[in-house]
Amino acid sequence: MKRKQEAAGREKAEHPATDINFASRLPAAHRAELEALLFFHPRQSRVFPGIVESVEKYGHPRIVEEAGYLRVSVGESAEVQNLYALVRRREKAELAGALVYTRADRETLVLLHIAVKDEYSLSGRHSHQMLTMKLLAKLQEIALQIKGVRFLVVVYGKGLMKKMPVRAGTAG
Repeated sequence: MKRKQEAAGREKAEHPATDINFASRLPAAHRAELEALLFFHPRQSRVFPGIVESVEKYGHPRIVEEAGYLRVSVGESAEVQNLYALVRRREKAELAGALVYTRADRETLVLLHIAVKDEYSLSGRHSHQMLTMKLLAKLQEIALQIKGVRFLVVVYGKGLMKKMPVRAGTAG
């Protein structure tokens, strides 16, 4: 028991709690981080079928810079929105996660892409932050604010998808 407490104390000292800030805009200085996260993620192969399905249906994601900020665009005509998770580390904001979503119809938001830095994944050293779940909860909050949206769809690949109702009190 004592060893577990000591290990937990060391973990807290080595990796203090970090504030996660969410933003729909990302400064252009984060381009390399965004490229690594979206296009060169070490665990990309695990969700490859979902990536392929999203790309086939909506188009290839690409990074666009406008007025000093970055956004992820998808395909030629899909209007998408972005959500970024930033953590503060020693006076510097670090991109920890991103998601891209679109409004498929009047009632439905579709999550097209989601990625978190490996260290924030379930097996990463900052797994206690539960960043993927926080990003999904934030998307649920966004869906609640959009008039008419009743569902959130997550594509898993090979035709598998999860359609979840958007309800007050289920986010965060």
